[in-house]
Amino acid sequence: MEDFRVLKRITKGGLTSLICLLPLLSMHWNQVLAETYDPFDPVLDSVNGNGASSGQAIVDTCRTGDNGQSEDVANQKFQDDCNLIVGSASNDPDGVAGALNALAADQVSAQNSASVRRNKTNTSVVGSRMQLLRVSSGVSAYNIGDSFAGNLLFNDALGGGASADSEYGKLGLFFNGRFVSGDEDSDKFQDGFDFDVWDLMAGADYRLSHNLIAGVALNYSEGDIDYDNSRGFLDTEAWGILAYTTYFLDNGLFFEGQMGYTDVDFSMERHVFYTIGADSANQRIKSSPDGNLFSMSLGVGKSYSRDSWSFSPSLRFDYLENDIDGYTEKSSNLLSTGGAMALAVNSANYESLTSNLGIQIATARNFSGGVLVPQIRVDWVHEFKDDSVGIKANYQNDINRTEFKIGTTPQDSDYFDVSIGLSAQLPNGKSGFISYRTLQGYDGLSFDSIQVGLRIELN
Repeated sequence: MEDFRVLKRITKGGLTSLICLLPLLSMHWNQVLAETYDPFDPVLDSVNGNGASSGQAIVDTCRTGDNGQSEDVANQKFQDDCNLIVGSASNDPDGVAGALNALAADQVSAQNSASVRRNKTNTSVVGSRMQLLRVSSGVSAYNIGDSFAGNLLFNDALGGGASADSEYGKLGLFFNGRFVSGDEDSDKFQDGFDFDVWDLMAGADYRLSHNLIAGVALNYSEGDIDYDNSRGFLDTEAWGILAYTTYFLDNGLFFEGQMGYTDVDFSMERHVFYTIGADSANQRIKSSPDGNLFSMSLGVGKSYSRDSWSFSPSLRFDYLENDIDGYTEKSSNLLSTGGAMALAVNSANYESLTSNLGIQIATARNFSGGVLVPQIRVDWVHEFKDDSVGIKANYQNDINRTEFKIGTTPQDSDYFDVSIGLSAQLPNGKSGFISYRTLQGYDGLSFDSIQVGLRIELN
């Protein structure tokens, strides 16, 4: 309104007065435009989701100047780092965008991805063991590595070296080794990465009655994730325990359940490198988060047989809760560029609930030393909790503790779990197997697993 009054008075003074005052009007409107235009905004628009979120926190706290007034060296250094980023938005917007992407902590998302897939693989292994127990009772379909003893569904194949074995005693043991490898593509919430996992599992179960069996399994695994573009790595070490039970009827109908707990130790190193003008950052930012997983699985199915073939449709629901404790990071050199940009990350809670609808097909063939059983299984997996999780964090050297959220990659909502294998049942209750498992139709993910094992049924 005041600007309008000034303009009205000027016009009354005539054209000469207006021409004389044009420079003053130009200076005034330039000041208005300067106050409304922020050169940092287009930079924020050019980076990915996490880069924009953490970048907004940087600019908000940097412009207060509070860190520069602190007597703490770490706070002062943080002010220097954020001054470089915010103050260079006009002169080097590409360098600033690169810095925000490098500082975005996209690597955090892999903590959940690695844990969820490890747990689902363990669930699959124990599920195979429960199939074994039902098969040895003669009322269920054959699965990878399952004992052939007493299996009434494969009478046409009996006569091999192992086929004369009757139903074994109440106690059974199994040992499995597994190697998993794959890669996951980058997206707006995470860097792409390759992963490898070695896993060992040993278990024992007891036949409480002819059609009710319960057991427990212990699991140990080590894995490593290498982020694309030399962005760092994530190593994992995990110990877990699973309790399981299965109940089945003579007509092939069966029920099964699992419940487990896993303790996971992470060792993460983020590589942060960027160049703004004449300043370059090359930091290795380390942290050691701890996590724990609780899992539960319930399933139902029925087995059908024809000659030496079996067909087993089933439906299973898997629930997983993955809790990762809060942690702080440490940079490799606090006093060099980017050294004050380590994070304090809050605790995170992830959930997964999937339905697994599938069918297993197997056949039995004699050989001189026993019975061979090739089989294939296909499951359609649907994820009900496929939303991204936002983890609260702040730059730990920021005196204002300005929070932002690190978004994580959601689980794919629909994909297929496919496995093929070959099992050999030998005399005296021993069996060995090898299997291959893969996930198909999972957006941005390749996953391959090879598993071998030995199983012993005790008299």
